[in-house]
Amino acid sequence: MVGAWHDGYTDAALRMLERLSAPVRGLIGPWTHERPDASPVGPRIDFFGELLAWWRRWLLNQSDDTAPIRFYLQEAYRPQRYPTTIPGRWYAVEHWPPTGVHMTSWFATTEGKLALSPASGDSWLTVTNDVRVGLSGPSWCPTAPPDHLAADQRLDDLFAVTFDSDPLPESLTILGFPELCAVVAAEVPVAFLCVRLSHLWEDGQATLITRGVLNLTRRHGLQRVEPLRPGELARVRVPLKACCYRIPAGHRLRLALSGADFPTLWPAPYRQGPHVRVGGKALELRLPLLRDDSVLRSVTLPEPQPLPVTAVTWSSPPYLEHCFDLLRGRVGIRRSTEEVIRPVGRESLVTDLSTIELWADLDRPSRCQAYGQQVYRIEWPVGVAETRADVSMQSTSQHFHLTVELVATWNGHTVTERRWAESIARDAL
Repeated sequence: MVGAWHDGYTDAALRMLERLSAPVRGLIGPWTHERPDASPVGPRIDFFGELLAWWRRWLLNQSDDTAPIRFYLQEAYRPQRYPTTIPGRWYAVEHWPPTGVHMTSWFATTEGKLALSPASGDSWLTVTNDVRVGLSGPSWCPTAPPDHLAADQRLDDLFAVTFDSDPLPESLTILGFPELCAVVAAEVPVAFLCVRLSHLWEDGQATLITRGVLNLTRRHGLQRVEPLRPGELARVRVPLKACCYRIPAGHRLRLALSGADFPTLWPAPYRQGPHVRVGGKALELRLPLLRDDSVLRSVTLPEPQPLPVTAVTWSSPPYLEHCFDLLRGRVGIRRSTEEVIRPVGRESLVTDLSTIELWADLDRPSRCQAYGQQVYRIEWPVGVAETRADVSMQSTSQHFHLTVELVATWNGHTVTERRWAESIARDAL
C-alpha cells in the first residue's frame, strides 16, 4: 500500500493499513500524486526496488526482513508552492497507527487562543462564506507543476476566524487523523465549515499542516441530507486529512475556520456561513500526538535508480494564475499545460493539452463558473487523430448547469461529435 502525505488519497491508504487482515506492506512518503521515484517533491526513493522485493517475497517465497510499515515524518518547513525536498526522516513500525499515538484535546477560547484546558466564557462567532479563502491552499491532488502545495496561509487567514496557541514548550509531533468538534448554528439552510491547521513560525509565516471540511447538511452522515434550521444547535465533527508533521518548540499552532475553500470546493450558495460557539469545551480540536519517539525505528530508503529512457518529453511552460477581477467582483484561477511525448523507437508523437478556468463571485457565491478544455492528439506517418472535450459548469442558488462537447477527428475531418447539456438540482450543495 503506497500513500503520500501530499496526495489526495492519503486517508484511504492509512485506513486500509489499519483494517486489512491480510499480509500488508505500507509506504507513506512526502510525495504528491506521482510515483515515489518521480514525484516533484522529495526525497524520492527506489520504488521499483520496493516492488521487486515485494514480488520476490510473495511470488518466489524469498525471505525479507522489511518492516511492515514505513513512513516519512515531515519536519518543519517553510511554506512554498514548489518545494523540491521536504526535511524529515524515515521510520519503521509494525502496525498502524503506531504505538504511542494518543488523542489530545485543545480548546478554542473567546480571546482567540488555543489552550490545553477549557477556558471560561461563552460567545458565538460568525464564519463567512468568503471565496477568497483557499487561494493560498494546495491543489487538491497535485501531480507536477502547475499543481502545487500550499503557500503561506496568512492571506487566507485574513478572511477566516483564527485561534493561536501560546509558543510550544516542547516540540509537537502530529501523526494521524485530527478532528474538530464544534457546536454550530446557522440562519441559512446550507453552509460549510472549513478547517485548516497550520504551523505558525516565529516571524508569522504559516505552513499548512492539514485541512478538512464538512457540509453541515451532511452532519448526520453523507447519505442523509438535512438542511439547517434557524435557531437549531448542532454538535458536529469535522474530520481533517491525515498528516505527519513535527512543530518545533517555541513555535505555535493555528486553527482557522471559514465557510469556503475555493477553488478546492465549489462554494456554498449563501454568503453567510455558520455561527460557531466558542468557550469551555464547545470548540475542541483533537490532535493525534506521538508522545514517545522510542517506539519508532529509524530506517534508510535507497534513492531511485536510473531507468531506461522510453520516451522524450518536452512542453511549453505550465501556466497558473490567481485572479482578482475588481470590475466584476470575483476571484478565479487560470491554468494550462501542454506536453509533447515521442516514444523511443516509434514514429508517433503525442500531444496532451489542458486548460482550466474557475471563477467565484464575492457577493453571490451561488454564481460560480468553471470552463475546461482537454485536447489529446496522436500523430503517425499515416495521419493524425485528435479528440477535444470542452466542458462548462455554472451554478445558481438552485441548480448546476453542465455542458459537455466532444469532437473526434482524423486528419482534420470530424469522425464523430456529441453534446450533452443538463441541469442538476444542487441538493443542499
